[in-house]
Amino acid sequence: MFLKGLEIIGFKSFAQRTELEFPGGITAVVGPNGCGKSNIVDSFRWVLGEQSIKALRGNKMEDVIFNGTAVRKPLGFAEVSLTFNNEDRRINCEYNEITVTRRLYRTGESDFFINKMPCRLKDIVNLFLDTGIGRETYSIIGQGRVDAILSHRPEERRSIFEEAAGILKYKLRKKEAERRLEETGANILRIGDIIAELKGQLVPLKEQADKAREYLGLKENLDKFVLALLFSEGTSLQKKITQLTAGIKESKADFASLSASQAREEGELTALKWNLEKLSEKINAVQREGYLLNEDKERVRSEGELIKEKIKGRQEQVQKAKAEEEELNKEIELLQSLQEKLEVDKKTLQAEIASLDSKLEEMSGNWQTLHKNSGTARLEELELLRDKQKEEAYRKEAFHRNLKLRWESLGKELAGLAANGKAVGSEKELKEKKLVSLADREQDMRQRLEKLDQEAGLLKNKLIDLKDSLAEKERGAQALRETAAALKEKYKTIKELKESYTGYYQGVKNLLAAGKSGAETVGKLHGVVADLLEVPEKYRLAVEVALGSSLQNIVAGSEEDVRKAIAFLKLKKAGRATFLPLDIIKGSLLKKEEMPRDIIGLAADLVACKPLYREVVSFLLGRVLVCPDLATAQKTARQVNHRYKIVTLAGDVIYPGGAVSGGYSKRREVNLLARGQELEQLAQEIARTEQSLNKLVREIQEATLLVDEHGKTLAAVEKDKEKAASELQELNRSAFLLKAELASFKAREEELSAREKETLAERDTLTASMRRLEIELDASMRRLKESEAEIITAKEKTAAERERLEEIKEQITDLRIKLASRKEKLEGIEEKRKDFRLDSEEKESRLAKIRAFLETTAAELVSLEKELAAAVQKGEKLAAAKDALVCALNELREQEKSWKLDIQGKEEAIRQRREKLQALKTQETQLEVQLARFETELANLKAKIREEYKLEFSEEVRSALPRLGKGELNRNIEELKEKIALLGPVNTGAIAEYERIGERIGFLESQREDLLQGKKSLAKIIDEIDQKMSSMFLESFETINNKFSQVFAKLFGGGTASLELLDSSRPLESGIEIKAKPPGKKLQSISLLSGGEKALTAISLLFALLLVKPTPFCVLDEIDSSLDDTNIEKYCSFLTELKKDIQFILITHRKQTMRTANVLYGVTMEEAGVSKIISVKLIEKAG
Repeated sequence: MFLKGLEIIGFKSFAQRTELEFPGGITAVVGPNGCGKSNIVDSFRWVLGEQSIKALRGNKMEDVIFNGTAVRKPLGFAEVSLTFNNEDRRINCEYNEITVTRRLYRTGESDFFINKMPCRLKDIVNLFLDTGIGRETYSIIGQGRVDAILSHRPEERRSIFEEAAGILKYKLRKKEAERRLEETGANILRIGDIIAELKGQLVPLKEQADKAREYLGLKENLDKFVLALLFSEGTSLQKKITQLTAGIKESKADFASLSASQAREEGELTALKWNLEKLSEKINAVQREGYLLNEDKERVRSEGELIKEKIKGRQEQVQKAKAEEEELNKEIELLQSLQEKLEVDKKTLQAEIASLDSKLEEMSGNWQTLHKNSGTARLEELELLRDKQKEEAYRKEAFHRNLKLRWESLGKELAGLAANGKAVGSEKELKEKKLVSLADREQDMRQRLEKLDQEAGLLKNKLIDLKDSLAEKERGAQALRETAAALKEKYKTIKELKESYTGYYQGVKNLLAAGKSGAETVGKLHGVVADLLEVPEKYRLAVEVALGSSLQNIVAGSEEDVRKAIAFLKLKKAGRATFLPLDIIKGSLLKKEEMPRDIIGLAADLVACKPLYREVVSFLLGRVLVCPDLATAQKTARQVNHRYKIVTLAGDVIYPGGAVSGGYSKRREVNLLARGQELEQLAQEIARTEQSLNKLVREIQEATLLVDEHGKTLAAVEKDKEKAASELQELNRSAFLLKAELASFKAREEELSAREKETLAERDTLTASMRRLEIELDASMRRLKESEAEIITAKEKTAAERERLEEIKEQITDLRIKLASRKEKLEGIEEKRKDFRLDSEEKESRLAKIRAFLETTAAELVSLEKELAAAVQKGEKLAAAKDALVCALNELREQEKSWKLDIQGKEEAIRQRREKLQALKTQETQLEVQLARFETELANLKAKIREEYKLEFSEEVRSALPRLGKGELNRNIEELKEKIALLGPVNTGAIAEYERIGERIGFLESQREDLLQGKKSLAKIIDEIDQKMSSMFLESFETINNKFSQVFAKLFGGGTASLELLDSSRPLESGIEIKAKPPGKKLQSISLLSGGEKALTAISLLFALLLVKPTPFCVLDEIDSSLDDTNIEKYCSFLTELKKDIQFILITHRKQTMRTANVLYGVTMEEAGVSKIISVKLIEKAG
C-alpha cells in the first residue's frame, strides 16, 4: 500500500485545483516562509478527519476555505482528496485503489466520500484504524508534534505507542461494550420500577370488582324508564325537524329563483361590458384615424407653405433678375455711347496720323538725300532700326500693362466669387446639417410616436385587464363576505348550543351551569368527557358509539368534589349525573399481544387529551377495539371470545357477549363529541376567510389605485402623443422649408461655380499671353541694346554729318513721336473698343440668360400656383374628413357614456339583488343550524338508545315501554340513579384488568433475568479485551524500546536511550517516561536535554516507531529545523534507508534534506494570497 496523490481545491491558500503525485521514496516540499507549505500538511490532517480548528491553525472551520484576495473572489467550498494504492489489501476492502475525500461548504455543511461514494467521518476513521494513518498518529509529524511528544506528561504520550501496538480498534470495542453495559444496567433499574408500580395497582382492582355485580342489577331497571323518557323526547324533536325542513326548502327555492335572475343580469352586464370594450376599441381606432388625418392635413399644409415659400423665392428671384436686366440694359446703352465716342476720336486721330505721315515722308526724303551723300547712312539705318525696336518694345510693354491690369481685375473677381462661394457653401453646409438634425429628430419623433402609440395600446389593454381583475376581486370579496357571515352565524349557533349544553342530560346541564357561574357547592368539576377529548374526524363516529352516554360523564377532581356535586343535585332537585373522580379512577389497557392483527387499534390510543385525563380515557376506552368494518369486527370478536366491546368506523357495535348494533343513521352537522373541535375548526375557517377577505380587500385597494394610476398614465401618454404628433408636423414643415432653401443654395452655388470657371479660363488665357509677351519683350530689349551699341560706334565715325543728320533726325523723331503717340492713342481706342465690345457681349449673354431664366421661372410659377391650388383643395378635403370624423367620434362617445350609465344601473341592481341573496342565505343558514341542532339532539338520543340499550328508535320498541308521563318517569329514574350513585364509580372490567396486570408482572420479571445474564456476559467480554490489549501493548512496547535504543545510538554516534512504564502493573493506563544518555553525559529524563538533543531524541523515537510498525507514508513538517549540519546528515541518511518501505513527504528549508528527495515540489506565491505548486523530478533531472 502506498500514497499515490493529493488533490486540493479551495483549501486555505490553494485557490485553484492543485494535484501532487507521490511516486515513492522521498518527496520534499520547499518554499519561502508564508507561501503555504504547511497548508499542505493541514490538508492531510483535515481529509483524515481532523475536527480541531486549533490544530488546523484557524479560528473557525470555515477558515479552511479560500477567502479571496484583492483580485480573486472567495470560493464557496474547500475539498481535499487522498488516493492510495491498495493492491496489497492492507486496508481491508475490495478496491485496488482507494480515494477518500472531504468537502466543506461555506454554509457549514460537510460531505465525506470513499471512492466518490458518500459516507460518514466515522467510516473514514474506521477505514484507517491500526494502519498508522490518521490525524493523531505518527504518520503526520510537525514541529509542534515533536515538541508535544517531548513536553507532554508521561500519561499523554501513550497515543502513538497504542497506534504502533495496534490496539486502537480494541479500545473502540471496549468503549462500545462499556456503553452497552451501562445501558443494560439502566434497563434493569427501569424494569424494577415498573414491576413495583404494577404490584401497587392490584389491591384497589379487587375492591372495584365487588361493586360491579351490584351495579349491573340496578342498571337493568333504570334502563327501562330512561328509554321511555328518551322516546318521548325523540318524538317531540321529530316534529320540530319536519317544520324546519319545510322552511329550508322554501328558502332554497326563493334563493334559486333569485340566483337565476342574478345570473341573467350578470350575463347581460358581461355582454354590455364586452360591447363597451368593443366600443372603446372603435373609439380608439377613430382617434387613431383622426391622428392620421391630422398628420396628413399638417403635411398638406406644410407642403402648401413650402410651395408658397418656393413661389415667394421665385418671385424674389424674378424681381432680382428684372432689376439686373434693367441694369444690364443701361450698361449696354452706356457702352454703345462710349463706342460711338471712341469712333469719332478714332477718325480724328486717323486724320492727324495721315498729316503727320505726310510730313514725316517729306522729312525722311530730305534726310535720305543727305544721308546718301554722307557716311551717316549706316548710322541712320541703325537708329531707325533702334527706333522701331524701341517703339515695338514700348508697344509690347503697354500691352503687357493692360493685360496685367485685366489679370488683376480677374483675380479680384475670382476672390469675390470664392468668398461668395464659400459663404454660400457654409450656409449650405449649415442648412444640410440642420436638415440632417431635423431628419434625426423627425426619426426620433416618429419612433417616439410609435412607442407612445404602442404604450397607449398596452396601457389600454392593461387597463381593461385591471378593471376585469378588479371586478373579479370585488365579486370574490363579496363571496368571501357571504361565506364569512354564514360561518359566523354557524359558529354563533354551535357556540350557543355548547354554552347552553343542549343535548345533555338535565342533571349534567345544571351542574355545568352552576360550575360555570362559580358556585363552590358543586365542587371542582373539569367538564364532561365530550369536551375533554380530541378525536380525529376519521375515528369520531367510532369513538361516539364506543362511549355512548359516557360522553356526558363529568370528570371531577376528587371523591370529595363528587359528594359536593351529588349533594347539589339533590338539594336543587336538578337531576342526576355520572362522575369520574380523577383521584381514584384507574384505567385498564389491553396488552398488545392480546390484540388481533387486523384491527385499527385501541379506542384509547386514537383519542388525544391532556395527560391529566389519560386514566379517564383508559377507563372508558382502554378495552374497546376499533375495526375498519363489520366483517373484521365479527372476525375479531370470535378471536377474543366476545370478551371486549368492538366498534367500526361506520358506527357498528359488537358488545361483550355477542350482541350487535348497526344500520343507517342520518346524522347532520355537529354532535356532543365534535362540538369543541367543530367550534375550533369554524374559528380557524372564519379566521382564514377573514384573512383571505382582508388580503382581497387590500388587493382591491391596490387594484383600484393601479386602475387610477394606469388611467392617469394613459391620459398622460395620449397627451404626449398629441404633443409628439404636433412636434412631428412642425419638424416636417421645417424640413420642407430647409429643402427649398437648400435647392436655392445649390442653384446659386452652381451659378457661382460656372462664373468662376469662366473667369479662371479667361485668367489662364491672360496668364499665357502675358508670359508670351514677357518673352518677346525681353528679346526686343536685347535687340534694342545691341542697336544702341552700334549707333554709338557709328556716331564716333561721323560726328559732323551726324550732327546735321541728327538735327533732321530729331525733327523726324519728333514727327515720329507725335505719330507714334497718335497711333498709340488709336491702338488704345481700338483696345477700349475691343474691351467695350467684349463687355457688351458678356452683358448681352448675361441678359439672354436672365431673360431665359425669367421665361423658365414664369412657367415654374404657373406650375407652383397649380400645385398650391391642389394642396389647398386637398387640405379642404382633409379638413372636411376631419370634421366628419369628429362628429362620428362625438356620437361614439355619447353612446359610450350612455352604455356606462346602463352598466352602472345594472351593477347597482346586481348589488341590491346580491344583498337580498345574502339575506336569504343567512336565513337559510340559521334554519339549517337550528335543524342541525335538533337533528343532533335526535341523533344523540338515537345513538344513546342504540349504544347504551342496543335498540333502535322505532314504534315497535316504544310500544313495549312503560306509558308514563315525563314527571313520573323522571322520579323513578332519579330514585334508581341515587341507588347507583351510592355505589360510587364502578369498573366492570376490574377482574380482567387484575389478571392482565398479574401476567405483565410475570413477563417483566422474566425480562429482568435476561438482562442480568447479558450484563455478566458484557463484563466478561471487557475483561478479555483488556487482557488482549495488555499483551499486545507490552509486546509492542518492548520492541519499540529496543529499536529506540538502537536508532538513538546510531543517530547520536553512541550513548543509550530507553522507554519506561511508570506503573508496569497497569500497562493500559501507565504513563511512559523517555530517558536518554547522549555520549559523554549521564542518563537523565529527556526534559533535561538541550533543544537539539531533544529534537534528535524525538526523531529517534519516530524512526523507531516507523521501524516497528511502518506506515504507508509519513509527513514530516520541518522537524529538521533545529538540527545542525552534522545531525542533518545523519537524519537524511536514515530517511534514505527507510524510504524503501515508507513514503516520506518532507516540508523543509534545509538544503541537505532537499538533496535526499526524489521529487521536489516548490510552493510559490506569485499572486498575493494564492499558493502555486512547481514540481521537479530530481532523479530524472540528474539523469
